[in-house]
Amino acid sequence: MFKTFLRDERGQSATEYILILSVIVAVVIAVGNHFKDKMKELVNTVMEKVEGAISNFTSASIK
Repeated sequence: MFKTFLRDERGQSATEYILILSVIVAVVIAVGNHFKDKMKELVNTVMEKVEGAISNFTSASIK
């Protein structure tokens, strides 16, 4: 059955396109939730470093 599927040279039907799209959407949703959490951590870390650098810069320029 799988070999027949691989040898079949007809184009995809709408059903096959929907199945492919649903797999892609499922992967994006699964990875997106994990990626969203990591992005929040990254942005918070960067902002903390920027705030620290600004604080050091302003305190050094006042002296």
